[in-house]
Amino acid sequence: MFVRLFRSAGANGHVFLLKNGRTIDKGLAYSGFVGPMSTVAVVPTTPQILDFAVDARTGDKQDIVVSGNVKVTLEPAQAVKSFDFTVNAANGSYRAAWQKTLHEIVLARVLAPIRTKARTLDVEAATQSHTEFETALRAGLGSPAEDTLVRKGIVIESCSIAKVEADDDEVAAAIGAQERQMML
Repeated sequence: MFVRLFRSAGANGHVFLLKNGRTIDKGLAYSGFVGPMSTVAVVPTTPQILDFAVDARTGDKQDIVVSGNVKVTLEPAQAVKSFDFTVNAANGSYRAAWQKTLHEIVLARVLAPIRTKARTLDVEAATQSHTEFETALRAGLGSPAEDTLVRKGIVIESCSIAKVEADDDEVAAAIGAQERQMML
């Protein structure tokens, strides 16, 4: 039998051993011996910041881009069942792109509230409504969608809207043109 030492989880990794179809919780920052028939999964416990840029259409049929981020943490016991966190026991690198899957799941929940809110505003009001978009996003992430996220081990910590801008340069230049002309 070939037993090897595993010590690649780091201080922020919650380690699980998968052996003979069973998941054995080894805890945070585990290091120890791993048998030949065991697979190691490491769930990160640090917050994951997921950036997004959503194309939306306003009530006056103008395209805007709403960009921001969502900060999530993973509940290790649930997340290990939903994502592939297996690592190469020799060097600790992930074998699958779980970050991409996580980003896709959260982005799917972000799209609806942003696009729904955009349809209620005209382009000028939308570019000045960061707080309203953020409130709509929080409400959308805290609704029944949360049940699905919680079942997958995803906990929403916070969300923020960094920028709301018109997608067309001419429309962006036209916004506020009347006020600028009055100032001149």
